[in-house]
This record gives sequence, C-alpha cells and structure tokens, in this order.
Amino acid sequence: MKHETLVDIVNRSADRWPDRVAFRYEGVSLTYEQLLESAGRLASVLRDRGVERGDRVGVHLAKSLLGSTAVYGVMSAGGAYVPLDPRARAERIQGIVRRCGISLVVTESRLAAKISRVGATPVVLDVDRTHYSAANPELVCDHWVFADDVAGMSGMRGLTTPHPTDLSYIIFTSGSTGEPKGIAHTHASALAYATEAARLYGVNEDDRLSNHSPLHFDMSTFDYFSGPMCGATTVVIPEAHSVMPASMSKLIEDERLTVWYSVPLALTQMLDRGVLRERKLDSLRWVLFGGEPFPPSRLQELMRMLPRARFSNVYGPAEVNQCTFYNVPRSFVDEPSTTPVPLGTMWPAAAGRVVGEDGVEVPPGEVGELLVATSTMMSGYYNAPDLNKDAFAVLSDDAGETVRYYRTGDMVAVGDDGLMRFVGRRDRQIKIRGYRVELDEVERVLASHPDVLEAAAIDVDLPDRGKAIIGVVRTAVDDDSSSHDITKYARRFLPDYAMPARVESVATMPLTTSGKIDRRELKTRLSAPQPAA
Repeated sequence: MKHETLVDIVNRSADRWPDRVAFRYEGVSLTYEQLLESAGRLASVLRDRGVERGDRVGVHLAKSLLGSTAVYGVMSAGGAYVPLDPRARAERIQGIVRRCGISLVVTESRLAAKISRVGATPVVLDVDRTHYSAANPELVCDHWVFADDVAGMSGMRGLTTPHPTDLSYIIFTSGSTGEPKGIAHTHASALAYATEAARLYGVNEDDRLSNHSPLHFDMSTFDYFSGPMCGATTVVIPEAHSVMPASMSKLIEDERLTVWYSVPLALTQMLDRGVLRERKLDSLRWVLFGGEPFPPSRLQELMRMLPRARFSNVYGPAEVNQCTFYNVPRSFVDEPSTTPVPLGTMWPAAAGRVVGEDGVEVPPGEVGELLVATSTMMSGYYNAPDLNKDAFAVLSDDAGETVRYYRTGDMVAVGDDGLMRFVGRRDRQIKIRGYRVELDEVERVLASHPDVLEAAAIDVDLPDRGKAIIGVVRTAVDDDSSSHDITKYARRFLPDYAMPARVESVATMPLTTSGKIDRRELKTRLSAPQPAA
C-alpha cells in the first residue's frame, strides 16, 4: 500500500468490481468501470492541454456525478485538484487561481463564463462543443476546452500515475476566521488517511456512504477516497437537500445509507425538521460527526431516535485530516445534558503532545495546545513559507529521533480517564479585564441550555465597556424571555468576567459553505453601529 496513489485505488476497484456502483446522484449511477473511463478521458484532455506532473488544476462544480470524474481525472493526469467553491465571489476564486498558478479549471457550462473572467481556461464537462455552440450561438467559446476536444481517448489505463510524494489536492480554508490558506496534501498523506479511516470504521464494499460535504470542505475526502478504496458506493447528497432536512432523511431511507458523515448542524436540522420518526433508518450503522462541537442534549436526542447506529466524534484539522476519535457509548444518553462529547484518544496513525506556552508537555488535567505527528499530515501550506515556519514544531521522541509535529492551535486537556477534551482555540482565546476567556467554552455553556439549538460567542468592542462577549443563539421556543433565561442559566457555569454582555436570539445563523456557523459574519454584524432608538 505504501507505494500506491489515489489513482491506483480506482484502478484496483475497477478491476475487482467493474459493475459495482462507485457514485450515485439523484438516482443516476456511475460504476467503477465507468468512473475509470470518464476520469481517463478527462485526464487525456488535460494532458493534451499541457498538464504535467505536479500542476494544479481547479475544480469548479456544483455537486453531481461530475465531481468524481474531475477529482480522479485531474489526479490521473498527474495534477493536484484544487476545489473552488461554486458560490464564492469571482475575486476569491481569482486569488486562489493566481496563488496556485492554475491555468485550467474543470467546470460546467453554466459556471464556465465566471472561470473565463478570472483568467483561467474552462474545461467544460457537461456538454460537448457542438451542442453548446448550437444552444448558445451568442457566446464565443474558442478559448474553452470541451471534454470531446480530444479524440481516441482510452481511459485511465496506460496513463502514467503520479508518485506518492506528489500533491493530490489543495483545499483552501473557508475563510470564516482569518486569511484563507491552501492546505496541500500528497497522495501518500491522503491515502494514509483513507486507509486508516476505512479500517477504523470498517468500510467495505457493501457500504453506502453519504457525501454531504462539498468538495472544497475537507470532510469530502472520506467519501471520495475511503469509499472507492473499499469498493463502497458513495451517494452524493444534492445541495437542495441540505436546506430541506425532510428530503435529506428521505434520501437516507431510500438509498439505504450505512455510514453518515457531516457537521453536527446537518444532524440537528434533521432532528428539528427531518420527520425522523416517519423514516425507516435502520440501514445506518455508523454516524460520524465533526468540525465543531455537538450540543450534548441534541446528540442524546438523536442517539435515542437511531438506537441501532454507532456514533463517533471525529476530530482533526484539515491539515492532518483526522487524529483522534471517540466512539460514543450508549450510556451517554443517560448522562447530564451538559456533559460535552470528548475528542477521545489519538487514532493509530497519529501521535500527540499537549504542550504549554513554553513548548513543554503539560501534566494530565492541565490545558495545553495539541501538537500532532501523523502520516496523514499535509506537506504544508501551499506556497506560504512564512506560514509553514509557524505551523510545525520539530521535537525529539523518547528514542531521541526528531519528529515533525503540526501545531493545531486547539487547546485541550487530557483527563484521568485518558480522554482528550476540547477547551478552545488558541486564536479564540481573548482577555477581558486581565482574565483569559475561551470563547468556545462560553459557546458550550450556551449550547447546553435545553432550549438552545445553536450558539455562538463573539467578541466585540463596545463603545461603553470596551472588549465584551455577545452570545448569539437560535432557540426552539419563540419567547422574548428566552434570552433572559439563557443568561441566568449561563451564570451557573461561567465566572462573571466570562459572561456575555448580552444574549441575542436569531431566527437563523449565518453559515459558511461547509455548513459551520460563520462567526466572522456574525462579528461583522455585531460590530456594526446600532441604529439610534
């Protein structure tokens, strides 16, 4: 396995299970043999247009079956795919295109004009040149590349596969906090993650995985890599279902999904509006969640509704893919609803250290920053030497060998039970009146209130009191007194200096395209001047 690449896994699965469904979308299937052929044809197009080993190729697609062809087509041409959020502004896409030196972007006809405007050449997958020119005679398409531009394409077999140390993909952070960074993974690191994840969760050829996350979110790599490695079927969840929880739960039932992986918000939305009691969801054997904390009371509610499924908290920054896991025991449903879900323990492919500000490991029970060394770790931030200088630490292990660790920026503590618990982000730690306050801790307290569905804690500068915390909540009750009740509840758990100056109730939370609460947008809103009374 150590000499393989992600391209090799599709070749192997196509040889072993040519007629097995690799990807499904809205009732249409793509078998492993078809995936191999469609990806190979795209690879031929890219190679004919000058893509060489190590080149970066953009992927700008809405969710569909085209995503799998694009991902494996780019990699089989020797390139690294760079997913671009189809809803992102042209300025952001242009910045990524320039930073990565992208000349070709795999896209679809309705998005191709935007790619032309940012200085890249579109490679249009969904229609051929003749059809598109006939349907849109007013458009000049001579500078576009259509997937039928290269004749005699024979598929992926026979193409030179990349080396394990070559880049496989670069994912840019959502930008909800700070400047976006390009997280660059090699075939070796991506394949190490796919292998460990498949082993940990027992993925096999009979599984049907959910692809809930878009390509530009790192969670999608589980579905796109672990699934094909094991011959499983990955069902791509249409974007419309993400805002219609009832249709999403119906899809789980109809497609008989066995493994679900998403941020907690998608699951809580199904709890609220997914009519789960009307669904037969006994096919689900494992529910994986990660990306942000799962409110304990909501997790307990979901576990009661899905008694046959196992639940796991999956933790790991995109820079390392995954590094800890916690298989939630059934007894969790009977614990106090304020008990947070632990991050758990390091998984077999990773080693961790919890260190203080001086870089020295802290004793159990004390809070420190988590450093991670693992075969699933990125090669670095793309074309960003200054960022890489601060992102890694080289330490000696017990045998005196030097080991490269990634600095996660996450503050954790290991309890007497050996379980790691998330305390907060290093960059979400603020000082108020000389006290250190973890905004994530404030959020967890707000989210543990039984009426709170979602919570965020934002630091702002108020004219009358300087630095302050504002709590933002979405509640299950439409009651003007709820904010007062939540504030009173929070006082039971937070010291005075960590209390929000006020708690605001909102009907909906702004979200990033990866489904997380957009705290940057909330901070912008809360920092805006308030209208005069």
